[in-house]
Amino acid sequence: MAMLIDNARARGLAGWIARGNCLFGMVMIAREDFAAGLPLLRDSLAELLEKGAAPSYPAFLAILAGGLARAGQGAEGLVAIDQALTLSRGHEEYWCLPELLRVKGELTIMEGAGDIAAAAEENFLHALDWARRQRALAWELRAAMSLARLWRDQRRVVEARELLGSIAARFTEGFTTADLQQAKNLLEQLA
Repeated sequence: MAMLIDNARARGLAGWIARGNCLFGMVMIAREDFAAGLPLLRDSLAELLEKGAAPSYPAFLAILAGGLARAGQGAEGLVAIDQALTLSRGHEEYWCLPELLRVKGELTIMEGAGDIAAAAEENFLHALDWARRQRALAWELRAAMSLARLWRDQRRVVEARELLGSIAARFTEGFTTADLQQAKNLLEQLA
């Protein structure tokens, strides 16, 4: 990321500098350094828009939304994910829609907004549908894990196990990735 930013600076590519800073912010948020990562990502997103270099903006907003929620700012996270969904649909940038919908479902649960279970389930089911249409198995797995956890909490364990098991079984590689390890652990809990 530092090389990306250095090269972008040398060439005067402001959009790529902002994109590199978005990536730095994402890493900080992943490491739970919210105090540094959230403002860096938020400021870099504003710079992306200002420079007119905003492809992937909705995906970056999803990271921001999740980070805000994990930092105890769930209401702001919901605003960010709603903005991401609006932009994704408005610009027909559907490639990240499964993840945006999944994050919206997770934030709905975290914030306890409205009819929590029904709203979250609807988002997870839409995320699954979009992931299947796009043949995005990794996002299908993530949506299935979110839905399986919801169903587990509703004592719908058999449905949860069948859904998650059928999707996890389709993987032929990547068994040491965080998502597949989480799926394996969740399936063991559902056994």
